[in-house]
This record gives sequence, C-alpha cells and structure tokens, in this order.
Amino acid sequence: MKHELIIKHEKGCIPVNFKELWAFRELLYFLAWRDIKVKYKQTALGLDFFIAFIILIGMMFFYQFTPSVSGILMIPVLIFLTFLVAVGCGLWLSALNVEYRDFQHVIPFIVQIWMFVTPVIYPVTLFPEKYRWMLSLNPMAGIIEAFRAATLGHQPVNWSLLGIHQLLQ
Repeated sequence: MKHELIIKHEKGCIPVNFKELWAFRELLYFLAWRDIKVKYKQTALGLDFFIAFIILIGMMFFYQFTPSVSGILMIPVLIFLTFLVAVGCGLWLSALNVEYRDFQHVIPFIVQIWMFVTPVIYPVTLFPEKYRWMLSLNPMAGIIEAFRAATLGHQPVNWSLLGIHQLLQ
C-alpha cells in the first residue's frame, strides 16, 4: 500500500502552531543560535569601535573640543551620500562581474587601490592645486573632506569637491 502526502497552502496569514513550536523549541533555539553566531561573528570589531568611541569622547572633553551644530547636522547627509556611493559602486562592480566572469579576480585590487587613493589619512591640501581635479574623480574624496570639515571644523566644507562628486553620481 502506497501512502501519499498532500501539502496544501492555507489561505490568509501563515498559521503558527504553538504546540509544535514548543515541542521543537530546542531545535528552534539551536537554529537561531547558529544564525546569531554567524551574523555577529565579528562583534569584536563592534566592541573595538565602542571602545574607540568612548576614548574619542574622553579626548573631546579633555581638549575641550565641541563640534559645531552645522557639522553635527551635516553628518547624516554625508552618511547617506556614503551609502549612495557604496550602492552605486557595488551595483557597477556587480554588473561588470556578471558580464565578465574573470572580473571577480580584479575587484579586490580595484578596492585596495581605491582605498589608498581616497584621502582618509592625508588631506586633499597635500596635493598641488593643479592636480586636485584628479583627486575629485574619486567619489569618496569630497565626502571624506566634508566629514573632516564637519567634525573638526578647522576648515570650511569644500563644496566644489563635494559638488563634483554629486555630478559624477
């Protein structure tokens, strides 16, 4: 005698069988724990960031530095622009990766070169005035400089560098 199992879709919301959920609670616990461990495996980086943030706040109090209100209000806009650059570059690189299969081997080199070309450690003023236009081709250069100007307040925001970035997007 052959048994046949028929699975039917129930209409409406997905019903939750709490008896079955309680009976298999250990399985649910281990599956959830596995997902949490995978997701938050790098929480040491989060802890490092938290400690560095506390040290930064302490140094700001020690040196009596307070960022301007306009700088604080500009930070969410700059974070959003950073998000747009990341999404744009990610979509562009993924499209190239789909079109050219070997491009996946080139992407780490491009990202590493882009990291060194972005003026995070060094300021834009390190370059002579006649070569700064080349630095403005990097979409993150204007955003990093605007972050520096907004948080440190020692120089005005370079709107032309940030504007060139927006035109490139």
